[in-house]
Amino acid sequence: MTGHIKPGRVPGTWYLRVEAPRRADGKRDQPRETFRGTKGEAQRRLRELLCEVESDGYADAGRMTIAELCARWLEATEHRVAVTVNRFLGPM
Repeated sequence: MTGHIKPGRVPGTWYLRVEAPRRADGKRDQPRETFRGTKGEAQRRLRELLCEVESDGYADAGRMTIAELCARWLEATEHRVAVTVNRFLGPM
């Protein structure tokens, strides 16, 4: 596995990229991360990412749409939202 560090636009930030095995559809998988700290700390984080990828411990959460994010949030907080609404509005 290979990886590299590139300085970010803001001083003290670093862009980390790791070359992971290709996905099932044949496309390249390159996990990226923005890191804040010193270059030495960024190098340590890059080594951690490389170890995760090599040991198959890296799991990309993938991208989701705003609609999916809102649906997940609503499912997770539905019981709290319903209780709060009922307390303010009363039973309907």
